[in-house]
Amino acid sequence: MVQRHHLNEGEKGSIIGSIKRGNKRYEYPSRVWSRFLSNESVDRQPGQGRPRATIASEERFLSMSAQRNCEVTARDLVLELHPTTATRISSSAAARRLNKVGLYARKPMACVPFTPASRGARLN
Repeated sequence: MVQRHHLNEGEKGSIIGSIKRGNKRYEYPSRVWSRFLSNESVDRQPGQGRPRATIASEERFLSMSAQRNCEVTARDLVLELHPTTATRISSSAAARRLNKVGLYARKPMACVPFTPASRGARLN
């Protein structure tokens, strides 16, 4: 399978320029040329790409749930979101959505509390 990579503006311009000059080589991406022919530009149109899994109301639900209970983790938010809206997202996606509105999901930490003996041994 051919590996694809995104072309920067300079590469796109050089492809279009060389095709206009008559150099039709097989390695030039046909997508760039067809995009140039259709709208006289090599820029991507807005709205292209993978569609979002959540809508605005579900993102508001995530942020309001996180504000109501600040001790909740991103995983807990996902488990709360699925039964109410039937939307499945990953916990990292939920953390990104919260980060976008200025909230941060708590990361659960497993730590053993110190006993007085272990605390004394650590300090000595």
